[in-house]
Amino acid sequence: MTLGLAVPSAFAGFATVTVDGTVDAAYGAALAVQNANTSFGDATSGNLIGGGGSEMDALYVAHDNTNLYLCITGNLESNGNIHLVVIDNFDDNSGITGAFAGINGADGYFQTNGSGNGMGGSTFPSGMNVDYLGAFKCFNNPLEWRYQTSTDMATTTAFGNFATGATTNPAINSQNGYTFALNNANTAGVAGTGGGFPASGGPPGSVTTGLELAIPLTELGTVTLGTTQLGIFVAHTSGDANFFSNQCLPPAATPQDHFATDPNFTTLNTGFVTYNVVVPVELSVFQAN
Repeated sequence: MTLGLAVPSAFAGFATVTVDGTVDAAYGAALAVQNANTSFGDATSGNLIGGGGSEMDALYVAHDNTNLYLCITGNLESNGNIHLVVIDNFDDNSGITGAFAGINGADGYFQTNGSGNGMGGSTFPSGMNVDYLGAFKCFNNPLEWRYQTSTDMATTTAFGNFATGATTNPAINSQNGYTFALNNANTAGVAGTGGGFPASGGPPGSVTTGLELAIPLTELGTVTLGTTQLGIFVAHTSGDANFFSNQCLPPAATPQDHFATDPNFTTLNTGFVTYNVVVPVELSVFQAN
């Protein structure tokens, strides 16, 4: 007797992700979960625009053969504050370790220390040799995106503003190979007491909506499926990236108030998540005789 077992074509350990601001099952478990109430206000309305605050509740990571997918659950307030993404491609030894002097140019989010704005002067988590920076923000009504990246830690690219046309959740747009999605429906997760208080309110690991990104793998240097590992760290800052909230993932070892200017994430003992860019294993029709 021949049995035919039809299995949908997919990739084991590989993502089938819809970028819509909501965590897909393909992500699996969160790689980091928040431990501190947010110091940058609590989002209480569930509205895309004017929700009242920003928080980073949990970090999810997935990939396919084209993109790296990140979902930072929580909220990104539509006031121009920034979700900052920091990535180390372990295959590339040309990045920046430790203190970051800064990079001039573009919108200044990665500006040199002492310029009065930008994240220059901050110190990356211990063990990271950073190859990629991304700053992602939104503002106005209807919502507009703005983002800036560095793919070589020497120059910056500002892609400017682009309108979403969105006034309600979710806002979903693509530009230059990136896809951006924001769903600010969350009103649970960590509370807004700040001040170094441990996470309270709803469990941060239960939040399923937030900022979701598809980042082209080509932005991350040479990525070899099956061997490349990525180190990933995210943090929330003011609109000029000069003043840091207390929200980052992985979080500081002990809940803090604002990290403020020039934070040292090594001494804060945040660490970073390690993500394996696995080889796709195709599942197809299996015949059992």
